[in-house]
Amino acid sequence: MNIASQINEVLRHVEFDDERNVITLTQTFPTTPDDLWDACTNPDRLARWFEPLTGDLRRGGRYRLWTVARSARSRRARRRAR
Repeated sequence: MNIASQINEVLRHVEFDDERNVITLTQTFPTTPDDLWDACTNPDRLARWFEPLTGDLRRGGRYRLWTVARSARSRRARRRAR
């Protein structure tokens, strides 16, 4: 991966107001609708972009994002419990 090229592919937009600051990063990827849906509903793929998660990603389902630090602690705790 060429880091400079990758950085230039990302569009950045910053908004400020009295109550909040919003930073939006956007990048377009060539894909199919089926691949996009899988990327948005597959926990393994989502973890590559955000954080590990567990739960039901269907409409109306519930899910939970785990921070990397918490996830590492959870893995250590499970290993100790065995």
